[in-house]
Amino acid sequence: MPGRSTKGSPLVPLAPCTRMTVALGASASTYQATRSTPSLERKLTVLTGRSRGGGSTSLRNAASRAKGPRPTPRTGTATISTRRTTASRRIRHPSSRAARRSALSFIYLASHGDDSMAPSYDQSAKIHAFRWQAVASRALESPFYADLASCLADDIEAGGALAGMVEGFSQDPKEALLPLRVLGALHRAVLDDLDPLLAAHWPSGGGPGDAAAACPRGLAVLGEHPDLLADYLDRAVQTNEVQRAAVLAPALLAATALTGRPLALYEIGASAGLNLAWDAYRYDWGWRRWGRDGAPVALAAEWTGRQPALPDGVEIIARAGCDPHPIDLADRAARQRLLSYVWPDQAARIARLRQAIDAALASPAPSLTAARAIDWLPRQLAARPKGVTAIVYHSYVWPYIAAAEQEALTRLIAAQGAMADAVSPLGWLRMELAPDGAACDLRLTLWPGGEERMLGRCHAHGNWLIWSGDQP
Repeated sequence: MPGRSTKGSPLVPLAPCTRMTVALGASASTYQATRSTPSLERKLTVLTGRSRGGGSTSLRNAASRAKGPRPTPRTGTATISTRRTTASRRIRHPSSRAARRSALSFIYLASHGDDSMAPSYDQSAKIHAFRWQAVASRALESPFYADLASCLADDIEAGGALAGMVEGFSQDPKEALLPLRVLGALHRAVLDDLDPLLAAHWPSGGGPGDAAAACPRGLAVLGEHPDLLADYLDRAVQTNEVQRAAVLAPALLAATALTGRPLALYEIGASAGLNLAWDAYRYDWGWRRWGRDGAPVALAAEWTGRQPALPDGVEIIARAGCDPHPIDLADRAARQRLLSYVWPDQAARIARLRQAIDAALASPAPSLTAARAIDWLPRQLAARPKGVTAIVYHSYVWPYIAAAEQEALTRLIAAQGAMADAVSPLGWLRMELAPDGAACDLRLTLWPGGEERMLGRCHAHGNWLIWSGDQP
């Protein structure tokens, strides 16, 4: 992949730009790390792509009925200055107001989070976590997991088999996503063909998605394979959402157009590195197609707003990423684990991930390092090649980096930016949850100058994009 030049379709002139704050009512301030969160319903909108208007009555009612401990919410990102506030972690039976404060990180947590939670949580907290997961899964269009999570909650509440299996789980069951760890283990059993009877009820195993039948059989399978469940309980949920490349790609192409230089890419929280290979994919944004015909991965995103002049091709001379737990796609077990965290009744996501994995295995692997960003990035930026635009980028990673590390990274990137020049620019691209929680913001800061552009707003999985191309 390094050194490859990719061609796209004809250019479209860049239209005059206005601030996203005018078009969308977003905050004009820079990102700030904060512990305050928007409503659960609005955060679910980030992933479902539903209207940011009145929302779903059924979701509001379901959230109102949900009971459980309030997690510590984490949203936002930072540029030069950061701010933190804290939220209570008291266990309550919340009203709809408390339900609305539940963090998006509960719904869908990648591997970049801090796994060190409070020392112990009783079974009621675990029951609540599964009930909340049922609400979230239904809102995120996974009815099979919604029903299955409810069934598993009932089993724990009744003192059934799962109650004993998770009794020793000492982390916060919501923030550590205990339900998705258990569900991931069940999905892995299907992917590994451990039990034909379970597969017969499982959507990705060819079954009809019968949660009522899958639940008791799944509990039996976990009992027969205790090492499988133990492995999943010990590991944080980890994904690599390829669809996000559909909104990262135009931002990276915009950086190319603005600087007129080849790119060197440095991704924080790269997981398996699939979004480091974004230039190998084919894109359809409605008004524009980009990438080579016949590309093994084809991505589409609903595009509204301005239509920038994106270059036909891009030259990438270096690409590397870091992750606390990078995934080696050459390892079949690692591939199966990555697939197991995709919800089984979302066939398009599974197919897209399989296609991206196959494409990655057929190409030179990017350099992935097991490291925290603050330990890895200084060496990368110090050794970055001259005469290219170095881009540090990340997508839905910032909430899962500790505040002290956020601040250190911000200072590091700004200091490196101060040394950049027109021959060797530096860029910082962030696709992170907006302060209002209604979507993700797509922001690009370029040095020399340190000017920040609000490029647009997007769905957290990259399903849609509202482009502003805001100028500093």
